[in-house]
Amino acid sequence: MAADSTLVQGAYRAHKYYGKPVDDARDKLFKNLREVGENLDTKKEREELAAQEAAQAQQKLEKKQQDALDKEAAKQRGLKEKNWNKNASKLIAADGSMSSPDYGMATDAVANYLKPMYLNGDSTEQNMAMNDLSLAAKQINGIKEYRLDNASFFANANKPGETFSEDGYSLALQDDESALDILGGHTGDSALSINPSMNEEGSATGVEFGIIGGYDEEGNPVHMSLDEADGISEKFKVDVASKANILSLQNEMASKAEEGTHEDNFDSKGVRDRVTEIVRNGKQLSLMYDPLIKSTSFKDDLYSSGMLNGVTYESLGISPEIAFEMDKNQDGLANDTLTPQDQNAIVKMFIQSPNLQKERDEMLVEYYTQAVKQAWQTKHQEHVDIYRRNNPVTPLSEQQLREIVDQGKKRDLENMEITPNQEFAQ
Repeated sequence: MAADSTLVQGAYRAHKYYGKPVDDARDKLFKNLREVGENLDTKKEREELAAQEAAQAQQKLEKKQQDALDKEAAKQRGLKEKNWNKNASKLIAADGSMSSPDYGMATDAVANYLKPMYLNGDSTEQNMAMNDLSLAAKQINGIKEYRLDNASFFANANKPGETFSEDGYSLALQDDESALDILGGHTGDSALSINPSMNEEGSATGVEFGIIGGYDEEGNPVHMSLDEADGISEKFKVDVASKANILSLQNEMASKAEEGTHEDNFDSKGVRDRVTEIVRNGKQLSLMYDPLIKSTSFKDDLYSSGMLNGVTYESLGISPEIAFEMDKNQDGLANDTLTPQDQNAIVKMFIQSPNLQKERDEMLVEYYTQAVKQAWQTKHQEHVDIYRRNNPVTPLSEQQLREIVDQGKKRDLENMEITPNQEFAQ
């Protein structure tokens, strides 16, 4: 059906009437939306820019503060390092009492172990590190003194057959190979030993300075503390204090005898008690090995006393087989008396055995008590001799002597008379 022209014209007019206002409204709406969007973008950019500027300002502030902290930390570290170096230089001063290898080890230990603890630690750790440094200084200085002292005594060490000197180690040192090696090693260029000091948790907290005390089976050095080294050194020094005390006691008793009479008796108990105290507080090795109060020593006199001359291997309970191996003249006799070498070995065993301490003490007390008694006896005998000269005894006649002998024989015969019952009882 053909469109009604009236309707078509009406529709056109309506479209024409409403189209423009709608278009205008739409254009206005789009314009407003664009303006809103542009305003939103501009605000976001401004906020982002402000945030960036604030962040940059904060970074600058933080950097400035960090620079100030770093500068202060560097200053404090410099002061700490200066303080450390001042104290450390006292510890390892190159004064010639340490060899170059030992000096190098000491400086490395201080720089690599103790210094980082002080520079990088907190206040507690810094105090601990400085305390460790003070302890290390004490140990190092002690080792320096010990090394010089030991070198002097070792160089003047006494040896059999040579002039005796109180400035050298005791003759006992020559009989102890282990101690001889240790003390001799302490005179070498490389004697310093360094061990880490550990806490209860097993963590290293510092270092301990000591000295090499020999080597283990694998050839590794064994760490020895300064106190241990000092102990060995003191053990083998000549006992000049005991020597002085014994000589003083000798002079005292000799003076008493000189001022006394022919009727005086030696104060054995009093002297023995005083000698016991001297031996107890003295250096036993020196008291046995060294000629302290006369030209021979306790060991010399023990060996030359002849007390072992009549001793046989058999009497010592040594089997014939072992005795044959020990028989130096190879005559196959198990009851041979001891050779000089074996006598010396027995004396050495007696002197060194830890199980014979009590017996050694008793013999030393007796030995030095008799030495004091001899000094007293020499002066006392002078009084006895004077008394006898002033009070001579009239010699007995031959008849008087014969009568005394006859009386003695008669008493012996009387004592020998035994009844049958007595003989049975015996």
